Amino acid sequence: MNAVIFDFDGTIVDSLAAVIKVYEDLMKKPRRFSKEEIEELQHKDLLQIALELNIPKWKIPWLLFRGRRMFRSHMRSVKVHEGMPEVIADLHDRGVPLYVLSSNGTSNVQKYLQWNNLDKYFLAVYGGAGLLGKARKLHKLFAQEGVTAEGSWYVGDETRDIIGAKAADLKIVAVSWGYNSRQALLDREPDELADTPEELAKVLKELWKK
Repeated sequence: MNAVIFDFDGTIVDSLAAVIKVYEDLMKKPRRFSKEEIEELQHKDLLQIALELNIPKWKIPWLLFRGRRMFRSHMRSVKVHEGMPEVIADLHDRGVPLYVLSSNGTSNVQKYLQWNNLDKYFLAVYGGAGLLGKARKLHKLFAQEGVTAEGSWYVGDETRDIIGAKAADLKIVAVSWGYNSRQALLDREPDELADTPEELAKVLKELWKK
């Protein structure tokens, strides 16, 4: 295994509530999303959600930029997914090079990892991936870190993580505890699917043995 590259929001941390709050504030939404509405949105990718909510395509990059800045004020309320620190620490102890690649801002991710004593496990953080820019960001990581797609894996919770990983010829373990539903992830045919951090650890250990 060359490296494991983790997504941040939804994968390492449970930031769904904070992201929804940021979106509601950005859009000046008169009422909060209901639980049923949120569950329905989890079956869709970000572009489908944007179109359904009548957000013009040209406005999406601006919303992402503003959203990253607003997210900073919510970071202290965001919790690490239970079991993920152990998964990350175990991989690190096994000598697996670890990275974070996220749509969130690089400084946001770095600060959060430092606050939670997780920064010591990662060699680098690559943030600011656009709506459809994860493949491009992955290629940048490959070039700058000397990582190759062959033998490396991405771990993410969204359909666009699967799309980006495949576009970069990178295998992916999709995790079902994040933003997109299990079925939405399965529809995009990830290489592996994990429903709990314990399952993720088992999958990655098996890959390490090969």
